[in-house]
Amino acid sequence: MAFTNKDYEKFYFQKSAAKGRGIDWQLSFEQWLSWWQATGHYHERGRGKGKYVMSRLSDMGPYSLTNIECKLGTENISEAYIHKPRDQSGSNNPMYGKTAWNKDLPKDQQPLYEHEYDTAVCPHCQRSIPINVIKRWHNDNCKLKPKLD
Repeated sequence: MAFTNKDYEKFYFQKSAAKGRGIDWQLSFEQWLSWWQATGHYHERGRGKGKYVMSRLSDMGPYSLTNIECKLGTENISEAYIHKPRDQSGSNNPMYGKTAWNKDLPKDQQPLYEHEYDTAVCPHCQRSIPINVIKRWHNDNCKLKPKLD
């Protein structure tokens, strides 16, 4: 079977996805393509019900010829739940004890949700509103503005 640019795209997409999840990738394009062809499920691969995936044995280790198998995506997902710890509360939670932002950063480098916006007061409802919102929902558009009939 001759390969196309789409085959390269599929390979690099899968390789990049593994890298993004911090999983080592030890397959060349030729190894990847010949492995998929040998499984007989190359054209049935992908996401969704009834599609086949390249799965690592016990969801551990790198993607390498000695550590992969072809299985239905639904089987792979259910296997992942077996290896995942069920209790994520308290100290078992990976975010336990961590803060969402660094208090030591300068104010202009803090995340947006901690940013204090400049405000203005609507002349009709007397509310203090962030300036990026006041033009749209207040001033001349305020619900409490008297209507001239």
